[in-house]
Amino acid sequence: MRINLKVITHALGSFGEQDGYDKRREHDIARVRIFIVGTNLLCGWLIILNIIVGWIL
Repeated sequence: MRINLKVITHALGSFGEQDGYDKRREHDIARVRIFIVGTNLLCGWLIILNIIVGWIL
């Protein structure tokens, strides 16, 4: 669990060696960042879809 918290911490912006940065975790950090961005994009598309459906109906 501690490794997961470090990955999430680095994914959210804490990216220094004094924070415990580990080069082996870069792929995990990228996965967390892709999940965050993907969730934001999905939310945006759902909002746009809701507006369009509201105009049509």
